[in-house]
Amino acid sequence: MVGFGQVMALRRSLLPLIEPLSRRRYAWGTPSPDVAWTDDAPAGLGSSRSSGGRWPASYEMRVWVANRDDVAVDVFLFATERQAAAYFAEATSPRCHLAAREVPASSPPRGRNLIWTNPDGPTQQDLFLLRGPRVYRIADVRALRGHPRPASVETGIGVHVANTLGCALKDAGCFVAGPSV
Repeated sequence: MVGFGQVMALRRSLLPLIEPLSRRRYAWGTPSPDVAWTDDAPAGLGSSRSSGGRWPASYEMRVWVANRDDVAVDVFLFATERQAAAYFAEATSPRCHLAAREVPASSPPRGRNLIWTNPDGPTQQDLFLLRGPRVYRIADVRALRGHPRPASVETGIGVHVANTLGCALKDAGCFVAGPSV
């Protein structure tokens, strides 16, 4: 649990990813770490505050982008780097996700892509990044198209979207930064 200022710092860390896509967010707040498996929407700040005036050390924003993809970005702050690494390892494991496979991300460095069927049914492409005590998740769910491409092409595009967005993070370590989705 953290103070409001730290929650706002977590939020600010995600703005370089989301603002170029859309200023209209349809969901935002503090997600549970279980979001890596459930893809549940985040709790609003009012409902997630503890009686002691503290919040979960996480933040998420979700937007519909111009091409109708559903994009979510999360950040989780852990007390130690070891806790963050344990969460990262578990969240990127395909064994606890439906029809999942995990592959090292081409970029950002040390990122992992997880392609899985989320509980609502669509294929979801996630990028997970471990950066010190923080774990980031960037998720892309491709919109259904009138003239569908092969699933492998849609998955490749979704992975590219997530990885490109991940490069906009301040400490991503990419050679070329910025979302161009």
